[in-house]
Amino acid sequence: MKIKTWKAKTNNISISKKGRNIVITNNSQTEGKVYAFNIIKCKNEHVNVDFKANILHGSGAILKLVNRNKVCRVDVILNSETSSTELMKGYLLPVLVVKPNTSIEIESVEITVSRKPLYTYDKYMGKKKILLITPSYPSPDNLYACGFVHSRVKEYKKQGLDVEVVCAYDYNSMSHYEIEGVQVYRTGYEQLRSILMCRKYDAILVHFFDECYGYYLDTSYIKDTPIFLWNHGADILYWDYKEFYTPYFTDEYTLPNHLRKNYKKRDKYVKSFANRDNVYWIFVSQSEKKEAEKIHDLTFKNAVVIPNIINQDIFSYSKKDNDLRKNIFMVRRFDNTKKYAIDIAILTILELSRRPFFSDLNFYLCGEGNYHSQLVEPVLKF
Repeated sequence: MKIKTWKAKTNNISISKKGRNIVITNNSQTEGKVYAFNIIKCKNEHVNVDFKANILHGSGAILKLVNRNKVCRVDVILNSETSSTELMKGYLLPVLVVKPNTSIEIESVEITVSRKPLYTYDKYMGKKKILLITPSYPSPDNLYACGFVHSRVKEYKKQGLDVEVVCAYDYNSMSHYEIEGVQVYRTGYEQLRSILMCRKYDAILVHFFDECYGYYLDTSYIKDTPIFLWNHGADILYWDYKEFYTPYFTDEYTLPNHLRKNYKKRDKYVKSFANRDNVYWIFVSQSEKKEAEKIHDLTFKNAVVIPNIINQDIFSYSKKDNDLRKNIFMVRRFDNTKKYAIDIAILTILELSRRPFFSDLNFYLCGEGNYHSQLVEPVLKF
């Protein structure tokens, strides 16, 4: 089935034709939705989607297949080949979610159903010498998801390292796509063991080690392949949860029972992997390593500290005019966790607004998250 006709239900979305392609533009400050005229009927089958489009400007879009209850059953990344993880029953409606101030040109959306998924890991994985595992990775609809991991992969490639990326998390689909020359396969946890055992890698690199990664690494019988575990804070210092999860405007946070159970499972794998000869723990600072060993009451057998760096090719120094100090830029996540300290930044802007030079200042606040509107509301009047 080829999807050729779309309909917008809001005025902020425009749809036009460009030859055989369709251009969809969202000129608003919020996400917009476009609905297909086609309905997909599934009889205990996998859904497969080949989605090709170009981003003309803005932040892209993502295709969602939703059921009658408006629940998304399959996420489809732009310019990907995607199959549903589960067998589908009933009817699904394709809904295209377009990011704010974005225009995309759709070349084709082709959807099929089959007894077995078409776009499985064995079609793409097992062709490189080094495997990198991460729960999130940049895609055309989200360029900043674990962008620092992507920066590392690009540098690996420059140095001649043969790396393939699997993005494994609790996803409802399995997808293959390419971004800036990097081939990415995104899938649920359940395929991770098969990927790990599909070939013998020279090395396995893991970002954001947790109880799920621990389980699949532990049950894949990897005894002599070097495993490198990067630690970024909350993934290893998780018992300091108040530092990471306390919401804005409160000093209290109670750890949910399901997270407490997950953390206890993770403890088991941290202790097991801490003393393995083929496992190497990488920390971003000496203080993080020291705190992790204190929390878990152990010493990591193979540990090294590699600080995060600034890519000077991207963020190069140049002498600036004094007036540029009046331009203030902030980019952060706007989720409801006070570790990002956006409330302090907003209070600083409010305090500066009382000063006579405030009219000379320009502020650029960039980012997204589930608490964005609440956090920036006090400064919208300026």
